[in-house]
Amino acid sequence: DLGRCHLLDAADLGDGERPPKLPDDLPAIELLIAEKGIRLVVIDPILGYLNGGVDSNSDQSARDVLHAIKLAAERTGAAVVCLRHLNK
Repeated sequence: DLGRCHLLDAADLGDGERPPKLPDDLPAIELLIAEKGIRLVVIDPILGYLNGGVDSNSDQSARDVLHAIKLAAERTGAAVVCLRHLNK
């Protein structure tokens, strides 16, 4: 049932839109999860949504973002699936 699917492809900044960034937009994402009763969140691809200050090659930097996502999942009760596309 596609009526139960929601797509967050832009963050509303009031004066325009931009793609969502993690972890910056997690509060807005949590609000959307609560408002819509969302039970499953898919982030595809995870690297495409990291903000410019996150070094995806740094274990600690990536761990910090994943921890923030984990905490958001715990607060909302939603399951989160993060996909990463590996090079061939």
